[in-house]
Amino acid sequence: MATFGHTTAEASWNVDFTNWKAGTIFSLTEAGQLTDMRAYVRNTDAGHAACHAKLLVYAVSAGVPAALLATSTEASIADNAVAAWTTPSISISLSSGTYALALIGDASAAGLALAYVATGTSYWPGADQGYVDNYADGPANPWGSNASQAGTFSIYATYTPLRFMTLNHGIW
Repeated sequence: MATFGHTTAEASWNVDFTNWKAGTIFSLTEAGQLTDMRAYVRNTDAGHAACHAKLLVYAVSAGVPAALLATSTEASIADNAVAAWTTPSISISLSSGTYALALIGDASAAGLALAYVATGTSYWPGADQGYVDNYADGPANPWGSNASQAGTFSIYATYTPLRFMTLNHGIW
């Protein structure tokens, strides 16, 4: 198994994923079959029901997130949950290239926090979308307009490299 994305559990937190998504663009250096994704999250909201999130893979066009390629299964993050890697399953074959790995939270995700480091660039929906992406109707496809800031989220994908073997069938 191999990984792509940011595998470090950072100490800074981006809080409040209520019907909101955010992601970072990463390079996949070889073709691979994604088997799961991980995001370093916590839930700072005590005394409420669990919140829910999904991890997303978007194609990148002109340097920004574009078409939605895959959505993970739903992860449930308990109220007042300590920081941990959440690991919903996902399955998609990707060629080498650049992809945005993102997280979207549901309507109860006010306390959901995703770890980040203040280098690189992170993206979320732009002002013309009200800076939101409604979880209940699924993540927007395409991503839509973008807003951005400095930051790289603690989010990555685990994959199995796809290596193709060419058989040589000589022609006589």
